[in-house]
Amino acid sequence: MLQEGGLPATTMHQRLYALDLQLDDRAQAGVDLSVLSCLLGWSAPLEECRFINDDLAAIQKKYPRRFVGLAQASILGGTAADLLKLG
Repeated sequence: MLQEGGLPATTMHQRLYALDLQLDDRAQAGVDLSVLSCLLGWSAPLEECRFINDDLAAIQKKYPRRFVGLAQASILGGTAADLLKLG
């Protein structure tokens, strides 16, 4: 359960993180490509954005043409200079 401000914000299913299960589900459904995104909001700390983006890049490298990741950016949580550091 993801919390925001001490209150429940969303529930995350464990299948979201089990790429092997996602690949099996997709094969059964005939899906070739999945887009991955993050549940963190626009105010996520810069270090968490960096961690997420690095993880998504590793997944794309391991499973080329199977997964595409949407970059996480700290739009409301940092300065313009911080956004440049995400790359």
